[in-house]
Amino acid sequence: MKIARVVGTVVSTIRAPVFDGRRLLLCDLLEPGGEAAGGYLIAVDTVGAGAGETVLLIDEGNSARQIIGLSPAPIRTLVVGIVDAIELAAGDAGPVAPVGPAAARPAGRAARRTAGPARRRSRPS
Repeated sequence: MKIARVVGTVVSTIRAPVFDGRRLLLCDLLEPGGEAAGGYLIAVDTVGAGAGETVLLIDEGNSARQIIGLSPAPIRTLVVGIVDAIELAAGDAGPVAPVGPAAARPAGRAARRTAGPARRRSRPS
């Protein structure tokens, strides 16, 4: 999996039928801390991500085709999640750092998610 920021959409008038009705997003790759890593990927959107959002990409053709549900398809990269915050290990950097549009929000959703100790969900036995 990779972390990236959506910088735009890709428009193609001639394409494989599997892409009909699916948005293609141009994504700049990011380092774990949120800095630009150099390079980009074109990904099929499965979560409704928009420009400026930090997203989670799966860049493995077979896994991407399984998620889409099409075995013989020319798909390699999918957007599978929208990232609200990145928490690095204690030795790497500070605590939770909001990324993307959430970083620009003065309060609200991003502030509630980063304030206080991390919440853990109990898993059934």
